[in-house]
Amino acid sequence: MGQDCEALVVDETGLIGGQATAVQKAAQELVNDGADVRVWLIKSFGRAGNLDIYKEDAQRRCRSWQAPDGDLKNNMIVVMVSVGDKKAGIYGGSLWYEEFGSETDNIRMEEMGPRFREDDWAGGLAAALRRIHQLIANYKARSTGAPAVAQAPPVHSAPPAPPVVIQTEPTDFTGLWFVLFVALALGALIAGIMFFMRQAERRAKREKAQQRAKIAKQGCVSLSTATGSDFPVFVARVKSICSRASNEDGKPILEKLEQLTRDRGNAVIKFGQLETSAGDPDREGLDVGAYDAMAEAYEGASSDFTKVKSSMEAIDRDTKSLLTLIEQLPSEIEQATEFLTTAITEINAVGDQGYKVQAMRSMHESASQRLSGALSACTQKKFKEGRRFCQEAVDYARTATQAAKQLPATKADVDQKLDSALADLRELDERGLVLAGEAFERISEAYNEACWKPVRGNGTEAENRLDRAQETHAEAVKLASMDQQDWTKATELIGDVTRLIDEARSLLRSIHELDKHLAQAKADATSEISEARADIQKAEQFIVTHDDDVREELETQLADAQASLKEAESELSQQKPNYLEVVRIARKANESADRILAEARSEHEAAERLRERAARSIRSAERSVSACKEYLEDHSSDVGSIAASLGEVVSLLGRVRSGRTLEEQISLAAAAQQKADAVLKRAQVAVEEEESARRRRAAARRASHDSWGTRSSGSVFSGSGSSRGSFGSSGSFGSRGSFGSSGSIGGGRSFGKSGGW
Repeated sequence: MGQDCEALVVDETGLIGGQATAVQKAAQELVNDGADVRVWLIKSFGRAGNLDIYKEDAQRRCRSWQAPDGDLKNNMIVVMVSVGDKKAGIYGGSLWYEEFGSETDNIRMEEMGPRFREDDWAGGLAAALRRIHQLIANYKARSTGAPAVAQAPPVHSAPPAPPVVIQTEPTDFTGLWFVLFVALALGALIAGIMFFMRQAERRAKREKAQQRAKIAKQGCVSLSTATGSDFPVFVARVKSICSRASNEDGKPILEKLEQLTRDRGNAVIKFGQLETSAGDPDREGLDVGAYDAMAEAYEGASSDFTKVKSSMEAIDRDTKSLLTLIEQLPSEIEQATEFLTTAITEINAVGDQGYKVQAMRSMHESASQRLSGALSACTQKKFKEGRRFCQEAVDYARTATQAAKQLPATKADVDQKLDSALADLRELDERGLVLAGEAFERISEAYNEACWKPVRGNGTEAENRLDRAQETHAEAVKLASMDQQDWTKATELIGDVTRLIDEARSLLRSIHELDKHLAQAKADATSEISEARADIQKAEQFIVTHDDDVREELETQLADAQASLKEAESELSQQKPNYLEVVRIARKANESADRILAEARSEHEAAERLRERAARSIRSAERSVSACKEYLEDHSSDVGSIAASLGEVVSLLGRVRSGRTLEEQISLAAAAQQKADAVLKRAQVAVEEEESARRRRAAARRASHDSWGTRSSGSVFSGSGSSRGSFGSSGSFGSRGSFGSSGSIGGGRSFGKSGGW
C-alpha cells in the first residue's frame, strides 16, 4: 500500500484517465462543505481480505485521517473502490452521520453500481460525490429552514445526533525566539562550510587539469625527441640496405620511408606551433578550461608522433628482413644444391634395383631448373624471387626422393596381397570344390529333389567364379612384375579377385548349410509329428468336453490342423521325403493346436464366469420375489388390487430358467427382481396409508369422548427487541446494510461499509 495519503484523488488503476477533472471537481464541492475528502481507486485489496479492513489499514497509516483516539477524523469522507474485487465503500466521520450516514447503500446501488458495470469509473465516483454533497445540502436546509439547493432522492435520516464538538488545544510559542536564533546560527555555519568545500573542490579540479596538461606536454616532448634525434641516421641506413637489393625488393620500403618523412615533418611543425599558441602548463592561476585545452592540444600532437614511431618500427622490421635475406640467400642456395645432389643419388640407387624412376628423375630435373633460377635471381639482386625458387627446388627434390623410396614398399605390399589371393584360390580349387561336390552328391541321393533344388548349380557357378579369379590374378601378377611395375592397376585387379573368391565361397557354403539342415530335419521329423499329434488330441479332447462353451469356428480350425498333420505324415511315408516340408507342416499344425487350445480354455473360463453371474442373478431375483410374496400375504387386507401383480412377478421368474442363453437368463432375472421390488414398494406405501388412516380414525373417536370445559394448555411467546447492528458489515449493490460505529472526536461515531456490484 503506497498511495499518497494527502492526495484528493488517487487512481492506482489508471481507469479515470482524462476524466479526473470531473472527480476532482465533485470532491472539491465537499471540501467547500468543510469535509476532508479522499477518493481512492485501487486494483485490489489483496491480503487485507476485504475493503473495510483495507480502509482500516490505510487509516492507521495515514495520520492525517485520524482523530486523537485513532478513529476516523470527524470531518473525513473516504470513497474507496477495488476494481479487481468489484467492491466499493463509502466511509464518513461522525460529523456527517446525520447528513448521509444511512444513505451509503443507496448511493452505492443507485449512483456507483450502474456506472461501474458500464466501465464509467469517473462518472460513478463523481455521481456518488455529488449525491453526498446534495444530501449534506438538504440536511442543512432542513436544519435551518432554508430551501434545499438541489433535488435529491428521499433521505432516510437517522435519529438526531448530539452536537459535534471539535476539540483543539492552544499553541505554545515558548522558546520560539531562541529556536529561531539557533536555526539562523546553524544556517550560517552550514553555508560557510559549504562555501569552503566548493572552493576546495574547484582548486582540486584546477590542479588535476593542470597536471594533465603538464603530463601531455612532457609526453609530446619525449616522443619528439625519440623520433627525431637519430632520424637522419635511420633514413641513411634504410636507403643503404635497399640499395643492395633490386628495385623490386627495395621500392616498397623506400615508399614507406618517404611517407614517414612527410608525417614526421608535419608532426614537428605542429609541435613547434603549440609551443607558442597552446600556452604553458606551468603557468599558475588559469581556469580548468584553459588547462584542458592545453592537454587536448599536446595529446593530439603526441598521437601524431606515436604514429611516426610505429611507422619507423615497421620500416625497421622490413629492412632487417631484407638484410637477412640478402645475407642468407647464397648460403640457402648452396644448401639446396647439396640437397639436390643427395636426392638424385638416392633416386638412382632405387633405379639400380630395377625400379622405374623416370618420373622421379623428371621431377628432380624440374628442381634443378628452379635452383638455377634462384642463382640467376641472386645475381640480379632479386632476393625475394631467389628465395622462392630455392624453396621450390628443395620441395620438388624431396617429393621425388620420397616417391622413389616408396617403390620397394609398394611392390612388397602388392606381392603379399597376390600371394594371399593365390592361397585362397588354391584352397577353394583343391579342397572347397571337392567337399561341396561330395555334399551335393550325398543330399541328391538321400533326399527329395525339392529339398536340394535351391542349391543345384552352385558348384558350377563357384567353378566359373574361381576360373575368372585365376585369370584376373594372372593379369595382376604381370602388372606387378618388374617389367611393368603398374602397381596401382594391379591393386585394383586384386580387389576383383577377392570379390570373386568371396562369391564362390558363399555358393559352396550354401551347399554345406543345406546338408546340415536336411540332416537335422530328418532327425526332427518324427518327433515334430508326434508332438503335433499330441497337442491336437489335447485340444480336441478339451473342445469335446466343453463343446457348449467353445465356438464352432475353433472346431473347424482344429480340423484344418488335423488335415495338415496327415499331410506331413503322408510326406514322411514317401521313399524320399521332403523332410524340410514335413517339419514345416508339423510345426505349423502344432502351433495351430496350441493356439486353438488356448482360445478354447479362455472361452470356457468366460462361460463359467457368465454361468456364475447368471446363478447370482437368479438367486437375487428369487429373494426379491419371495420377499414380495410374503409381504403381500401378510398384509393382504391392506394391499387390495396390488396383490394381483404377484402372479405376473411369479410368471416372469418362472421364465428365467427357460432362457435360451445365459445372457437372456440374466436379463430376465433382472427384470423379475425389478418388478418384484416395484410391487413391494407399492404395497408398502398402500399399507402405510391404511395404517395412517386407522390412526386418524382412532384419534377422532377418542376426541369425541372428551367433555366441554377442559382447559387446553398453551404457551406464551416473549419477544425481544433487536439491538442495533454493528457498523462496517459487507453488503452488495441494491441491498441494505448496517453502519459501523466507533468513538470519534466529540463523542460521535464514524460510519461506512463496503459492498460488491
